[in-house]
Amino acid sequence: LTLAVTPANAEVTLDGVKVPATGTIPVGIGDHTIAASRIGYKPSSVQFKAAAGEVVEMNPPLGLDRVSSVLTFVTAPPGVEIIIDGIRHGVTQPGPPPSDYAERAARAGVPASQLSNVLVVPEIPIGTHRLEFKKECYVGNERRLTVESLDDYPIDPVKLEPAVASIAIKANQPGSVVFIDGQQRGVAPTNINDICEGPHVVELKSASGRYINRVDARTGQKIDIS
Repeated sequence: LTLAVTPANAEVTLDGVKVPATGTIPVGIGDHTIAASRIGYKPSSVQFKAAAGEVVEMNPPLGLDRVSSVLTFVTAPPGVEIIIDGIRHGVTQPGPPPSDYAERAARAGVPASQLSNVLVVPEIPIGTHRLEFKKECYVGNERRLTVESLDDYPIDPVKLEPAVASIAIKANQPGSVVFIDGQQRGVAPTNINDICEGPHVVELKSASGRYINRVDARTGQKIDIS
């Protein structure tokens, strides 16, 4: 069987077994089914009968019809929520992505080792769309994208910067235990440099005393508590 499926990166199966989209494949005598599918395209299949010594060519070649646009995302770090026009489309998972993203990562100034795996979002209509990228403890990002035709749109790697503040804590009683939002974070005096932006409860406890303070941390802020 001589195969030439378009697009060339479609997933092709012969009698349910995955095969290359192009090339020549030996097949047994009898009836067979070739099926092809890819995100953004309408699946298609063809049945044929093979005879001994015969070369079977797909004529016309097996081609898939495009039915929607597809967006693909990678982020640094992973775990970023993808929102398109206010609708949540998932969270990027740990990478690495395929090797063909290395060049895009270099252009964006992001080491490929920091990238997530690829998140695929199909069925995006033609028009201008608002893309939002959110992750707790990171500064959100937003982009605009115009989809002009039914096609693949690989989005350049999205890098989010940490949204953290630092807190320096001192206490008048040695050995006072520090808690941030109920989680133990060491013993005063101490510096804590990974406080997410937003409101927090700072609590200190010792054998004979207790202290509570509420702070509203902002990115880059240095907070002193004595």
